[in-house]
Amino acid sequence: MLARLDPVEVAARYAGTGTFMVLTPNTKKNLAELTEDLDAIRERGYAIDHEENTLGLVSYAVALPHANSGRNPRAVSVSLLKPRENGELRERLVDELRELVDALARHERARHGPSGKA
Repeated sequence: MLARLDPVEVAARYAGTGTFMVLTPNTKKNLAELTEDLDAIRERGYAIDHEENTLGLVSYAVALPHANSGRNPRAVSVSLLKPRENGELRERLVDELRELVDALARHERARHGPSGKA
């Protein structure tokens, strides 16, 4: 969801943070690494956690619409064991996440109209 924010806002939120808490060898350690990852997320349209929080666990996530509007940012994700990860499975899982996001967005528009307001 951070990838939906303007890079200047992300930098402001993390100004003066220094080194991040490192959970695994793959954890993003500072703002420069996080910024690089956010740029990649923006380009590909989904996030990947390659054992950044838990060794042996990989996750993919897609943000729901309105995550950029400041109201209840949300995302859907799926996690799997690292040994099961491969390119074909990743593509299928990300496609299914995108289908879920589209269905949830349609449901929200039906409930609240195009603006998403209740």
